[in-house]
Amino acid sequence: MTSFLYPIDSVDVSTDQVLVGLSSLEGNLWSGGLAVLDFSSGNVLSNTHLDSGVAVCRFMNHDVNRIVAGCDDGHLHIYSFGDGLAHQHSVHTHQHIISTLCPLAHFVLTGSWDQDIKCYDLNSIDKPIFSLSEAHDGHITSLSASSTDPNTFASVGTDYMLKMWDIRTSTQDGCTHLHLHNQILTCVSWDGYNLWLGDDSGGVYHHDIRNHHQHTRHKLHGNRVRGIRHHPQLSYLASCSDDASVAIWDKKDMKVMDRQVYTYSYAYIYCTHTYTCSYTCTYTSNTHTYTQVVHPY
Repeated sequence: MTSFLYPIDSVDVSTDQVLVGLSSLEGNLWSGGLAVLDFSSGNVLSNTHLDSGVAVCRFMNHDVNRIVAGCDDGHLHIYSFGDGLAHQHSVHTHQHIISTLCPLAHFVLTGSWDQDIKCYDLNSIDKPIFSLSEAHDGHITSLSASSTDPNTFASVGTDYMLKMWDIRTSTQDGCTHLHLHNQILTCVSWDGYNLWLGDDSGGVYHHDIRNHHQHTRHKLHGNRVRGIRHHPQLSYLASCSDDASVAIWDKKDMKVMDRQVYTYSYAYIYCTHTYTCSYTCTYTSNTHTYTQVVHPY
C-alpha cells in the first residue's frame, strides 16, 4: 500500500506500472500532482507537483513512456516517463474541468464539464485537430474509442445520452444519438458492434449497435459505476463501483462470473485489463492505493 499527501482522483494501470493523479483544494487554490508506481512493489518511481488538481490521467495506450493528464483548470499536460517524469507540453484546452481522456495512437480525445470534446495531436498540441462544441447538453463523463474502427468513438454525459461519432465528419451531423432512460451515464467501453455502459445508480448496460433500440440494463452495483472495461481478446468484461465492488461479466450473455465486495475502507475501485485472463484492479481510499490482479474464475 502506498500513501500520498493529496487525495487520489484518477488511476491508470499498465503491465508493470500504476499511474496516480492527485488533487486537493487548499484554501481557495487547487493543487495536485502525478506519481508513477512500480506495479509489483508499490514503490513510487517518480512524481511531480502541479498547480492544479489532476482530474484524469492516462498512459498513452501501449506507449507507457508517454502520459497525459487533464486538470481541474482545463489544462492538458503531456509527460514522458524514462528515468523520471519529464514535462513536454501543456495547453489550455477547456474552460472547465477535463473529466475524461481517450488515447488514440499519438492523438488524445478530451472531454470536459464545459460540454465540449476536442482532439489533439500530441506532437503538435497548440491547436486541436477538431473541436465539438456543446457535444452534450451536460458534462462529458466518459469517452471510448472503437476497438475495430479507428475513425469512431463514443461519448456519454449527464444528459442521459450515448453518442457515437465519426472523426472524419467531426460535426454533430456525423453523430448517432441514443437516449438511455433517465440514468446519468458515467462510463463507456466499445468493442466492435457492442457497447457497455455504466450509470450513476449502479446499472450496467449492453447495447448492440446493429439494433439501435436493443439494449439491456443489469442492476448489480449499489452505487455509481466508476469504470467499465472489456477484454480485447477474451469474453470478459469488468465493472467497478463506488460501493467498493468489482464484477466480472461474460460479455456475450452478460452473466456475472464473479463479484467481489471489499469491506475495508476503500472508496473507489479502478479496473483495466491485462492481455491475459485477468483484470488489474486498483483500490484507493482518500490518500492510499493498493493494486491486485483478479482472475475471473
